[in-house]
Amino acid sequence: MKCQICNENEATVFLTTVEGQKLTKLCLCTACAASKGVLKEGLSAPTLSSFMGSPPAETAPHQAGLKGLGSLVSGPNPSCDKCGMSFSDFKRTGRLGCVGCYDAFREQLTELLSGMHLGMEHLGKVAPGFDQEQVLHREIEHLKKALATAVRSEHYEEAAKLRDRIQELERRVHEHPDA
Repeated sequence: MKCQICNENEATVFLTTVEGQKLTKLCLCTACAASKGVLKEGLSAPTLSSFMGSPPAETAPHQAGLKGLGSLVSGPNPSCDKCGMSFSDFKRTGRLGCVGCYDAFREQLTELLSGMHLGMEHLGKVAPGFDQEQVLHREIEHLKKALATAVRSEHYEEAAKLRDRIQELERRVHEHPDA
């Protein structure tokens, strides 16, 4: 992917900002990131492990607030029963050892991810072959919440459209359980 500023170099810095409900993504090469003050020239892009531990002293100013993530483990250092990886190993490498690590570090990962994302539920694209019934159920639950909000705020036309969409999706689930 090319840098969105110079359109010449390969993008190595991916900056995402959230302002209110607006999400903005910007892909930059190292030179343009440095010229915009996002990254000091000569440094590489930050890694997940730098976000989880204390960032180096030369880290860009916008990363200064991330220093607190290093305090996610206070007291005992949990480890995975399946692969033996400790949470401090995860903080150092930025990678989990196996599927069991998700359960072993659930509390720490939940705290970490809830601070990085808008919520703890995936609302984006779904890989091909993923259980479509599960996708439909998630969408129905999301629409039911929106319906309750619309009724509470007396937006009855919107509520009727949401009700109809929910009924359509529920029909699809019942007619084609593997849809």
